[in-house]
Amino acid sequence: HAAIDFYGKALEYKNDFVETILVLADALIEARDGDGAIAAVRRLVELDPESSFSNNYAGLVAARAGNVEAARANFERAVALDPDLVAARVNLGVLEWEQRNLETALVQFREASRLDPFNRDLVCNLGLVYGQIDDPDAAVTLYRGYLLERHPEDTEIVARLARVLFSSGDPAAATEVARTVLQREPGHAEAQALLTEIDQDLGEDEAAQG
Repeated sequence: HAAIDFYGKALEYKNDFVETILVLADALIEARDGDGAIAAVRRLVELDPESSFSNNYAGLVAARAGNVEAARANFERAVALDPDLVAARVNLGVLEWEQRNLETALVQFREASRLDPFNRDLVCNLGLVYGQIDDPDAAVTLYRGYLLERHPEDTEIVARLARVLFSSGDPAAATEVARTVLQREPGHAEAQALLTEIDQDLGEDEAAQG
C-alpha cells in the first residue's frame, strides 16, 4: 500500500505522467483493487483518447481486474483506432476465447495472423484454440510454420508441437520432437512427461494386441 500511496501522490503533482499511471495501475491490480486500477488507466485514455496503445493497455488492466465488458470495449476501441495493431487483436481474441465465443475469437486471431503470422503471442494462443476446437492439423501447421520460418530455437513451441503430434495420433513424430526438446534442455519437465506418456500408451497398445 505504501507504493500505491506514493504513486497516487505523485500523480497529484503531475497527473499526465504516463509511467506513473502504468505503475500505479499494476500496483492496484496486485493489491486486488480492480476498480482502482481501471480508474487509473482511464486517466491514461483520457490523456490521449485516440491512442490505440492506451486503449489496449486499459483493456489489459480491465481484463486482469475481471471486468470483461470494460476490457472488450477497450480492445475493440484499440482495434478500431488501429486495425493493424496485432497485440490488440490477440488480446481481444483471448478475451472472447475465455468467454467461449470461439468464432469471434477466431476472427480476431485469423486477422492477426494475416498481419503478423509469426507473432509469438498469436501462435501460442491460436495453437491452444485449435486444440480446443479439435483441429490438431491446424495447430501442427501453425507451430511448424513458426519454427521453420522464424524461431527454430523456441523450445516451448517445440514442446507444444510434440504434444499436438501425440494427440493427433503420431507418437513416432511426437517422440522425435520431444527428444529434440530434451537435447536442448535435458530437464524439460513437459517433454519428459510426454515421453513417459507415449511409452505407457504404446505399452498398453502392445498389451491389448498380445
